[in-house]
Amino acid sequence: MQAKLLSRVRRNKSQLHAELKQLKEKAQRLKELINHLEPLQNNNSGRFAALKGKLPWPIRGPLLVGFGTQKNPEFGTLYESHGVEIAAASGAKMRAVASGKVVFASWFKGYGNLLIVAHDGGFHTLYAQAEELLKQRGDRVEAGEPVALAGLPGEQGIYFEIRQNGAPVNPLSWLKRR
Repeated sequence: MQAKLLSRVRRNKSQLHAELKQLKEKAQRLKELINHLEPLQNNNSGRFAALKGKLPWPIRGPLLVGFGTQKNPEFGTLYESHGVEIAAASGAKMRAVASGKVVFASWFKGYGNLLIVAHDGGFHTLYAQAEELLKQRGDRVEAGEPVALAGLPGEQGIYFEIRQNGAPVNPLSWLKRR
């Protein structure tokens, strides 16, 4: 009995290390992508920054994973989340939280279908784990406009990030309280 338990723990530990490595690699790939995206060129550098605490949520649903250091419920290990995961039904519309320009809209390993919107002041919003993208690179979007549909197989919701000059910031301090 103890030998089986020990074997199971070792397998789980090995699996967890592999998952943590994948999370770090995924985060690094995304960072590199964002650093290569074109910034939004306009004279309204303070417009997005003025929306802090006032942005609408990209989708309705409870928060599944918060920003920052999180604890794996099964193994108790810590990991970093650069965004938030929000529960969503398959087919639910993900909406732009602010106006901007789509600078990336494609499949991205580890995130599924990913859409990135550039905003003034060096800000980007990221919408991931989408079943379908409704916008293409180069499209202008307005706040509240549907940009994607939730429902990536194997996921319980969507992933959302806000970045300023390439660095992740806590979306919960930017979104309206609910």
